[in-house]
This record gives sequence, C-alpha cells and structure tokens, in this order.
Amino acid sequence: MKIAFWGNFGTDNLGNECTLHAALAAAHRHVAGTEIFAVCSNPADTVARHHIEAVRIAPPLSTARLPHPRPVRLLRRLAAELRDWARVVGTMRATDALVMTGTGMLTDKHEGLFGLPYQMAKWASAARLWRKDVLFASVGVEELTNPLKRRLMGSALRRARYRSYRDPASRKRASGLLAASKRDPIFPDLAFSLPRSLTAGRGGSPPGTATVALGVCDAVETSVMPAYVEALGDFALGLLDRGIRIRLVIGDARYDPPVRERLRSWLRERRADNRVIIEPITSFQELIRQLTDTEFVVATRFHNLILAFLLGKPMISVSHMDKNDELMAAAGLSEYRMPLKDVEPGRLLETFERMERNADELRRRIEDRVETWREELEEQYAIMFRSQPNPGPHEDGA
Repeated sequence: MKIAFWGNFGTDNLGNECTLHAALAAAHRHVAGTEIFAVCSNPADTVARHHIEAVRIAPPLSTARLPHPRPVRLLRRLAAELRDWARVVGTMRATDALVMTGTGMLTDKHEGLFGLPYQMAKWASAARLWRKDVLFASVGVEELTNPLKRRLMGSALRRARYRSYRDPASRKRASGLLAASKRDPIFPDLAFSLPRSLTAGRGGSPPGTATVALGVCDAVETSVMPAYVEALGDFALGLLDRGIRIRLVIGDARYDPPVRERLRSWLRERRADNRVIIEPITSFQELIRQLTDTEFVVATRFHNLILAFLLGKPMISVSHMDKNDELMAAAGLSEYRMPLKDVEPGRLLETFERMERNADELRRRIEDRVETWREELEEQYAIMFRSQPNPGPHEDGA
C-alpha cells in the first residue's frame, strides 16, 4: 500500500504537527510496511520534522505582477492550473489512499479562490478518478460563510469512503455541506493517539515550587487583543504574588511569539518579567517538554489543552473557539473553561484556586478520559485501515 496524509503541515502550527505525528505512528502500527508520504503546505519542513517524503498541496502562486494584459495573465493561470491537475492526478494514480488528517481543515477563513477548499476538492476528485480511498479522520469543521467554498468542501466530503468528525459541532456544520454527514461517527482528535513514550514523564516543578504554563494565542480578534493580554497579565501577577512561577508557552511558532512578547512587555512594565520563564519552542516535542515541567496549564490554543490532557495536567481553557468548549465538555470539565471575550482576572484566579483544590481528582478524571479516547482512536484506525467494519455514529468520542 501507499498512503498519502493530506493537511496544512509545515507551517509552524505545532498542533497540526503533533496531529500528523500521531497519524503516522498509527499507520506504522496498523499497516506496517506501508509506504507513506505527506501532501502538505511546506514539504521541506515536513521532510525535516517527520522524516517522510512529501509533496506540495499546490505550487506556490507567483506574486510578480507580469506586464501582460489581463486575458493573457488569466490564460497563463489556467495553463498552470491544468498542469497542476495533471500532477495531482498522476500522484493519486500511484497512491492507494488519501487521508485527510484531522485538524480544523474544513474552513474558508483566510482562504482565497485557490485555497484549501479548492485544493481539497481537487485532491479528493483525483483520488476517486482512480477509485482510490478518501478518508476524513476526526476533522474539525469551522464556521463557513462562502457559498462557493462550501460547495467545494461538500464535494470533497462526498467523495470519501469514510468520514468522522472530532466533535458534535463539527459534524453539525458538515451536515450543512453534505446531508449524509449527520450519520457519520464522532471520534477524538487524532493528537490523542500520540505515542505514549512522548508523554510518559510526569515532570513538575522542583519541591517547594509550583509552575503554571500560561499559553497565549495569536488567533484572537485584533480588537480583543489588548484586553486579552491585560487579563492574562493581571492573572499572571496574581499567581506571581503567591510565589507561583509562570512559564509562557505558545502553540504556533510563527504567529504566537509576538503575543508572548507583548505579554512579557506588559509584565516588564510592572517589574514582574524576571519571574517568568520563556524558552524557545519550535516543535511540539519542545512544547511537551516545557508543559511537562509544570503542574497546571491555562491556555487558549486547542492543542495546548490536548497536550495538557495527555500529560495529565489539570487545565483551564480560555476559549476563543467552540472546539475548546466541546473538548472540555467531553471531559466533564466545562466548569474550568472561560470564554475569551468574557475573561476576567478575578474569576480566572477563583477558577484556578478551585482547580488547585481539586487537582488530585482532576488528574484521575483526565487520565481515565484520555485512556478512553486512546482506545476509541485505535478503533477508528482499525476501521480506516479496513481491519474492522465501518460503524454507525460514535457519540462517546467527542
């Protein structure tokens, strides 16, 4: 067999990278000896990180303004697109299965005419042209507004032999793209199947100290950013006043560092930044190591929360998207989430103190839930790789 794992990989989003790592490890467990490659946004980065072959989802568009009339430019663009269709069709002819590898890939946010919705439909169509399997595994579906891109994503879903979603909200949105999706199963985010060896260490701070990982996120509205930074800063000051150390972490190595620096500057103005730990994070493995050295996690990024789960760390979600809320609800931890738009330092500190008091019980609950999610994902991989029949809707994996 030859399997292609498709997704927005190689762009420094650490959540996407740990998702791909988990899927690759599962493929090696379930279909040993299979040839694997990635279809991604940045093949060079993917080759370096994951040590597999990779091809680009689409060739980069030239930004040069050529001195040609508009009809000539359109013809040149059409010719380039036809060449790329030939490349994609040829690639899928020599491939047995195309796996749409988790993440929140069904979205039209910041996607142009030839963005991911179009490319997804192109690759799925090329696969089905050769009667090859298309599988959507635990994908997230965001709010969709563009009618054309909705049709493109519905077309890609229609070509799939297997579809599953990572939470009920995603499946509900997908059913607006393809009515049959309402009968598709729900399984946990693929990152919950990361190899146990990566998250085996308990870690924690040295005796007599406590450290909280405070995860920042760039993906908030510009108008909300000043209040977001100030609220996290005030919360950090409250912890520092109690002698608790703060470790600032990120979830996207390209976009989050400026937000982290902005928060550090806010703390520096109050002469508190010397009690804050900041270390480089360029891979999800480095992020895991830093989270391991903490007792608690307070974060906005979705996969910061997933890694906290895998490490058995009690957490608070400062939620900027409903996928965070769905995750916390599935674990029975809704009382430990707070909408970003309503975040208030005093309430955040009260929630943190409640989490401290209940820490032992929360760790047990988290460990039990993660073990269940791991088992459900192994069930899904067996289904995907045809060692089990396709089930009906699976509600417990949300």
